[in-house]
Amino acid sequence: MTDEGKPSSALGNSYASGLKEAKDYATLAVMKFHQERSNTIAHADLKVQLMARACQPDVKINKQNFQFGECPMNERRDMQLTIRNKNSDLPLDFNFSKIANFRAIPGKGKLMPGNEHTINFSFEPKNFGVF
Repeated sequence: MTDEGKPSSALGNSYASGLKEAKDYATLAVMKFHQERSNTIAHADLKVQLMARACQPDVKINKQNFQFGECPMNERRDMQLTIRNKNSDLPLDFNFSKIANFRAIPGKGKLMPGNEHTINFSFEPKNFGVF
């Protein structure tokens, strides 16, 4: 920590140039040891300062809502979504959860800085109902 109470960084400026909203975080972890037997040596608490630099993802998604319309049972409706990693330095991992009757292809992946990828979403109901 600096004299002003702000976290100091041992990370230097390695990522500082491209991360507009990067923040430094610091915390103190205390590891306590307990003595299992009376004939072992007691250890003092170990204090470790943990530091990291992090930023929020900068992502652009071309659609907010999907309307698949009516879809008979065992037929399929497809829609596409494009995601773009607007960060110029860090890759972006994505992973879509599995939901009954819906599928995303690819379901997970990594977008390199500045790249975009189109995801195909499918709705294929296996039973009658309103979804």
